[in-house]
Amino acid sequence: MEIETRTAETLPQTDERESLADLFRRLIDNVVGLVRTELQLARAEVGATVGEAAGGIGAIAVGGMLGLVATSCLLVATIAWLAEKVGLVAAALIVAAVLAISAGALIMIGIGRLKRIDLAPKRTAANLQRSVEMLKGD
Repeated sequence: MEIETRTAETLPQTDERESLADLFRRLIDNVVGLVRTELQLARAEVGATVGEAAGGIGAIAVGGMLGLVATSCLLVATIAWLAEKVGLVAAALIVAAVLAISAGALIMIGIGRLKRIDLAPKRTAANLQRSVEMLKGD
């Protein structure tokens, strides 16, 4: 962004108070516009990040459901064992073990995906930092 510099010769010859009022009005309009733009950028960034998180949350949910099914199978296996049907118990335990391993794997995948996602709107923060530096005149 290029800043126009004016000398005393190039300044318009108008009432000084009116010029200052116009300058402040433009400054306020520019700051309001900047804040609106930054808020729109932050909203877009957070929306994109939440979309990425949905995949991890979905895997955790599916893993949780499989864990519930595994628990049900373990209960059925326990009941079958108590009923003294050894063949049925072995089958139920194998199914329950496979479901439990699958549930654990899906939950770990989902947690791994969520850990990789940074929810902070980095571009917005960088733009705000640049705007602050520009306003300070650094």
